[in-house]
Amino acid sequence: MDPSLVKNLSEAITEAEQGHFLASAMISSRVIRYIVDNIPGERDEDKVEYLVESGAIPGAGRTWRSS
Repeated sequence: MDPSLVKNLSEAITEAEQGHFLASAMISSRVIRYIVDNIPGERDEDKVEYLVESGAIPGAGRTWRSS
């Protein structure tokens, strides 16, 4: 695991415990962005399709795309 992820999660928790919820959310978003950026696929739809096909998102039989 990337050490910066651990640092950012730890900092986000510290900020939340101090009641600094906006700061915590902004720091947490770095981790979320890192994870999303590392999911295979160019577009968000491609990333969701990958997650469904890999079984990371249950309910692969359901239609998730909006037309």
